Amino acid sequence: MTKEELKNRIEKSNDKIAKIEKRIAKWSKGLRPEDIAICEPFGSCIYGTAPRYMNWRDYHGTPEYQTARKNYEEYYNDHKNDIPSSDDWNKGPNIGELYNAYRDLGEARHTLEKYENELKNLDKFDSEEKIPVIWEFLQKWRTMTDKYYHDQAKELAELKSTYEKDLQEYKNSQGYKERLERLLSYRRSKWSAEYDIEKAFKKEYFEDIDSFTFEIALRNGSVDETKLNKSLDAEMKRKYEKLVKDVTDKAGEIVDASNLRINARGEISGTIVGTKNTVNLWLTFVPGNIQRPHYRGYCHIAK
Repeated sequence: MTKEELKNRIEKSNDKIAKIEKRIAKWSKGLRPEDIAICEPFGSCIYGTAPRYMNWRDYHGTPEYQTARKNYEEYYNDHKNDIPSSDDWNKGPNIGELYNAYRDLGEARHTLEKYENELKNLDKFDSEEKIPVIWEFLQKWRTMTDKYYHDQAKELAELKSTYEKDLQEYKNSQGYKERLERLLSYRRSKWSAEYDIEKAFKKEYFEDIDSFTFEIALRNGSVDETKLNKSLDAEMKRKYEKLVKDVTDKAGEIVDASNLRINARGEISGTIVGTKNTVNLWLTFVPGNIQRPHYRGYCHIAK
């Protein structure tokens, strides 16, 4: 997500928390301090998500949630006959609704914290000093990839404009008729056989188009610039962090990267001195013709 999107989500999360706090004030009115206290822990924990290996029906929440839930159930069973309650469905006191409100508060606080941390990470990334050569290398990758998707969008528009004509030509061909007869000999219905043949034709017809191109391409052969830039910015950040991590895993904290160079072919080569080791870094571009532009290389501890 972009900074602007994160800021909007943070604002919405704060609004949601404010509404939940009003619910808490409404349902706790008339309850005793000890009734309120048994619900408060839910505002600091979340139910969480079941691990992949576990059926959600068998999942009972995070350990903190389980403890809060166990204490709440024990308290409620011991005091259900003396906990203040109201017959008015729209007014407190109501410990059950208070429990629900605090549980929602815990989830909302967790979501807010996640967005705030993401924004802090973006701010930190933007403000930190980059290794100039690696950053320049990735900027070139970004420029190449941007051009690749613009070219892909134009190619997609051209293919779409001729698709129906080419499909009809294929249906009139001997190859199509033989394939249809073969499928019909397997006791396939004519409708399903024709559907499968056209599906295979379409897949092959557009096989050189990157899947992301379908998401950003507009009808006139241009692209959704906002969506493309957002994707490229995020990918550039991810690639930079991965490259730096690959280096620091072997070199330790980076002390000196001034020996890195970009040659006329756009390759990075040189050494980086770290607190643990000196590493040799080499990266070269693989221009995108059929596939997206990417790069390959190595990061080895210098001998």
